[in-house]
Amino acid sequence: MRVRSRRLTIFALVGLLVTLVGAAIVVVVTATIGNPIVANAVGYAFGLLLSYALNSRYTFGQSQTPRNALRFITCFAIAFAANLIVVYLVVYQFSIQKIIGSLAGLPIYTITFYFLCEKWAFVERARD
Repeated sequence: MRVRSRRLTIFALVGLLVTLVGAAIVVVVTATIGNPIVANAVGYAFGLLLSYALNSRYTFGQSQTPRNALRFITCFAIAFAANLIVVYLVVYQFSIQKIIGSLAGLPIYTITFYFLCEKWAFVERARD
């Protein structure tokens, strides 16, 4: 239980850093080009690279291997799809301001991504 608690804390700290970097990029790109979907894609692409580098090493203590990278990217794709659905609904179905709408997908993305990484992408260390 102690290892899991430590891992969750590190994941949260990495997530906070990645979220701040990604959100800043999303806001700037949305304000610049006005398209929240493209802004999210750019923000999450940068965030994905940073997240994999930090989570593989610090959160789950694993080396960066093709297997881990592929699983991590798959987890990301699922979480990102959930994010885009929320962004689309908030901006285009509920007519919320684009920058707010761009950020609305962050919670579902974060929750989905953690559980997928914990249970599948880095499963060897997750069982410690």
